[in-house]
Amino acid sequence: MTLLLLVGRVSAQPTTDVTGTEAFRLRLLAAARPTPDQEVQLDQILQTYRQSLENWHRQNDEKRKALQRLQQDALQSGDQGTLQAVQRDLRAMMASQRELRQTLLNQMEDVLDKEQFARVRLACKPEFAGPAVLELLRQLQLTEGQNQQIQTLLDQAAKTSRSKSDPADREEIMNDAIEEMQQVVLTPPQRDALLRL
Repeated sequence: MTLLLLVGRVSAQPTTDVTGTEAFRLRLLAAARPTPDQEVQLDQILQTYRQSLENWHRQNDEKRKALQRLQQDALQSGDQGTLQAVQRDLRAMMASQRELRQTLLNQMEDVLDKEQFARVRLACKPEFAGPAVLELLRQLQLTEGQNQQIQTLLDQAAKTSRSKSDPADREEIMNDAIEEMQQVVLTPPQRDALLRL
């Protein structure tokens, strides 16, 4: 899951550099307020996650960049077949990275009590989440096709989230849709523009 900047909140995808990882760890510990035994377990979980994320990036970053270049070329040329194929590949890549994040959350949930985990889950929210990102997207020059894709993602996420009773689960579904908008629908220049807004 490409890396989102840490702004105010801990990104759902902590950076793999030492400073970013330590900042992520400190924010999680501040949110969880773990016992000493829990802190040791959380440190082990975070170390494993960091290694998994580094491995994922080593295996996927070049492919992701190549796909994003193809995506941009297909958008400019209007090649819908290539665009759909690239977006399918980007979605699969994102799904594999989301699995890493879900494993991290599952492991932390096993270590923490319900209240601690609720605070950690809140601290792991993506920096771009909820209605605020939709406002920012309106400031980008999106094509009609991109606007349609975004609406489809929102409609699917809304339908799926209605089946969930836990508000945190509903929010996570919407945040995943927003992440997919960023990583699959937007081109690299649009993603950069979004980060500058």
